Amino acid sequence: MSAVERSSRGQRAALTALLVSPSIRAAAESAGVGESTLRRWLTQADFQNEYRRLSRETHQQAVSAVLSAQLEAVAVLTRLLASRSPDVRLRAAGKLLDLGHRIAADDLDQRLTRLEEIAKQQEQEKWAWDARTA
Repeated sequence: MSAVERSSRGQRAALTALLVSPSIRAAAESAGVGESTLRRWLTQADFQNEYRRLSRETHQQAVSAVLSAQLEAVAVLTRLLASRSPDVRLRAAGKLLDLGHRIAADDLDQRLTRLEEIAKQQEQEKWAWDARTA
């Protein structure tokens, strides 16, 4: 059990408030602690570590929710392709084509980056070989 887990209710409330508040001042008000107290806690290693851990955990949950919603959004667009309205079908098709284009572009960017890394590594190896054989 970390020091923050054993800490006061105020620190636990402050950690939660920091995750959802737009500022330290707002987090302190929400948690019912003084701003200077919260700023002092933020200088303590255990408090910082727990805040980072909770931030990562919250971020991972948000990413999972967005990815799940994306699947549903694509399913909705796919269903709209069968709409009786030509305008609805056209907009759905356009959105799906745009999404496909972005996915392809992202994949191409990743592949290009990887090729650049390989070329750089090969060039460094060549220079090292040239230096050894000179």
